[in-house]
Amino acid sequence: MKNSCTCLESLKPHAMNIALWSKAFKDCKGFKWCEEKWFKTAYAAQDIPQDWIQTWTNCDCLPEFSLPEPNVYIATDFRLKPNDCSANFLETPLTDTNVSRLWFCKDEEFLVPKASVNFFLKSCEADRSPSSACMLDLYVELLKDHITQVVYPAELAEISCRIVALDRGLVIRISGFSHKLTRLFVAVVDRLATFQVREDLFSTLKQDLKVFYRNSGLNPEVLNKQLRRSLLFDCHWDLMRKYECISAVTLESFSEFVKSFYAQMYVEGLIQGNITSKKAKSVESFLLCRLEIKAAQNLEYLRQNQVKRIPPGCSIFTARNRSTDDENSVITNYYQYGKCGLREFLINQIILAKMEEPCFACLRTSKQLGYHVQSGSTYLYGMVGFTVTICSLASKCSMQVLDDSIEEFLQDFHKNHVEKMTEETLSEIISTEIRLKQNCGDANLQAEVDRRWKEILENSYVFDRPTREINELKTITLQDLKLWSRNFIAPESKRRKLSIQVVGNDRQSAPRRQPGSKRPPLRFPSPHQQPTTYPNPRPTIFPNPRATTNSNSRATTYPNPRVFTSIEEFKSECKRYST
Repeated sequence: MKNSCTCLESLKPHAMNIALWSKAFKDCKGFKWCEEKWFKTAYAAQDIPQDWIQTWTNCDCLPEFSLPEPNVYIATDFRLKPNDCSANFLETPLTDTNVSRLWFCKDEEFLVPKASVNFFLKSCEADRSPSSACMLDLYVELLKDHITQVVYPAELAEISCRIVALDRGLVIRISGFSHKLTRLFVAVVDRLATFQVREDLFSTLKQDLKVFYRNSGLNPEVLNKQLRRSLLFDCHWDLMRKYECISAVTLESFSEFVKSFYAQMYVEGLIQGNITSKKAKSVESFLLCRLEIKAAQNLEYLRQNQVKRIPPGCSIFTARNRSTDDENSVITNYYQYGKCGLREFLINQIILAKMEEPCFACLRTSKQLGYHVQSGSTYLYGMVGFTVTICSLASKCSMQVLDDSIEEFLQDFHKNHVEKMTEETLSEIISTEIRLKQNCGDANLQAEVDRRWKEILENSYVFDRPTREINELKTITLQDLKLWSRNFIAPESKRRKLSIQVVGNDRQSAPRRQPGSKRPPLRFPSPHQQPTTYPNPRPTIFPNPRATTNSNSRATTYPNPRVFTSIEEFKSECKRYST
């Protein structure tokens, strides 16, 4: 401390030395120039004028040099709160009304002074139309800008805040040290309640979002995933239809959307960590009161997630790659089993773990059908299935060749990998899966919160899933796997298949774009047209699937595949499956 005071006392104008370097000084007159001994550098020295020193000594402090205000989000209390809740988090929510449901868990495992507040604001207006989905995305981007001044000091104090848009509404997640965490939550909710937007900022972010929609639509893999979600979910509007709608969004229509967004809503939350149940209830009450949230009339619609049940047999949805000079094609075959419990999900997961290596070896390494080949299990709100994806070139393979190759591989996989599997192989796979689930457990409080929040978003609420899965894996037998494969993968089975095919443009036949010329505008389907249709690929790229081919797989397994280019037409043939 003494040395610091001595140093500060020496910082006076009369003890100051000013050094200036510049090539321009060479021609300056009025200085007595000397030459440095070693490097022969020219220099000049003179005393600082006394009137300068007098002025600097008596000057007032500049406001720009003042210290910043104290950071109100820096935690000072790191004591662990007592557990004031006797209810079991894994069984019952802390509150459950027609407006909200709150899950609460006091941290008794990691014992750190941190907490996490998570809320999902589901609104009937969020997915009403493609325009509503556009305005929700725009609303979230504007909110991020609106709360920047509040969030920045909190992030310096290690309290993070994220706001993201989902199909049904927006998600608010705040995590960090628990002492000042609720203070940030109150500030963020206040910003939401007093939200206003400038016209210039609205136009700028609207244009940025439009560019994002357009660029994402040019990626065939993104387009394929977007189409799959649009076909399977009632509440999902793909990026292409959002792109078509966003130009018509005005500041007036956006303001009306924001007002009606909170009119009919259902809120689901998770609060976990170093926080009491009483405090958690007050946080939820403040959110509902400050935003004046009212219960939705169609409550069951917001509480559930709608997943389409694919008709038996083969359904094919085709679309053209949006980039006219891009020959990349993507095919994803989605095989849907149906509503299943935890045991069936794990059986499917084991089979797909066994399928991963031979799928890549057959379709990518051996047949060289594409530059990217992938298989994996899917679990969509209780609906179990799996996918096989191939990214190829239109000039190399047609969609029918890729589709037939996937079918041939599945037949071979069932015959030579599942039916011939031994008890030793199954035991090794199960042991590996158990070790992975044990080693990939919750490393910290945030990892546990993320896992449980995912359960809430998917409406599954299996909060002790790792423990249940490990116990269930130990009971799975080889006969279970073979029976599952015979009913679900074998060629004799009546699969429910949806093949989403984004066909690339053959560069040899496509018109060449001159260097320096502008890219032609994207022609996405209009959201006002019913049904929404997508450009059909050329017959030379995708021949009639009913036609006879060299492969017998399609004729045997799917005698009458149905081809769609309209999302609404496909959905009309699907039965709704609710979870």
